[in-house]
Amino acid sequence: MVPVTPGAFVFDPGALVKVRSALGLSQAQMAARLGVPQNTVSRWETGTTTPDAHSLAAFYSVAQEEELVVNLFVKNKKQKKTPLPTRVVCYLDLATLGLQAYEAELVHSYVRKVIEQHVPTATGLVLKVFPALGRPYVTSAFVDLGWREQRSREEMLNQARSDIGQPTHTTIAVLITADDGVVGLIEDLRDNGKKVYALTPLYGPLGNQIARLSHAVGEKRHLVLPVGNGAVGFPLSPPL
Repeated sequence: MVPVTPGAFVFDPGALVKVRSALGLSQAQMAARLGVPQNTVSRWETGTTTPDAHSLAAFYSVAQEEELVVNLFVKNKKQKKTPLPTRVVCYLDLATLGLQAYEAELVHSYVRKVIEQHVPTATGLVLKVFPALGRPYVTSAFVDLGWREQRSREEMLNQARSDIGQPTHTTIAVLITADDGVVGLIEDLRDNGKKVYALTPLYGPLGNQIARLSHAVGEKRHLVLPVGNGAVGFPLSPPL
């Protein structure tokens, strides 16, 4: 008889009125059956007060004896839903970007600046770097800045699907890559209502791949890295 989640459901005074009317009883007669004063029933039906557990059990018993179906609680429309924490997970694909170790700090600062400016409600930031074969020094430069080194680039797609699907967070994925091979992943996540963004170099020699990535995430969710191709100092892209 007591709501499972306190605050999620509230007592419905209309349920008392419906049952009493179905039984053809006055407030005084209903009060007599429940063993309470008449003014108590009146206050219950107007929502001034709420029956205690003992009174609710008595009322429910009366309804059951008369084979009446009664739902004493309704959802609390006034209760504000607590939003899930917003987490941003960045996947840095070094194999397709050709970044140098000296560019790590610039990329790192830019990524954090974008997140801080455009996702101010973010409660968590996860930075994952997928190594470039034969260039461990570049990976190390990012690890020194707090990025988590992953074992192989092939894990990126599976990890993204796993991270995004966690029910305890609202997760925004940021793919930092020039590989249009992740377009399928982007489309899958977007089809499931997830937000995905791509940080890429300027178009340059990778124009076709970058264009496909931009199309997959949408123009407003395509950001440009401030490195290479004269892009240093490039203004921040539209808000996430």
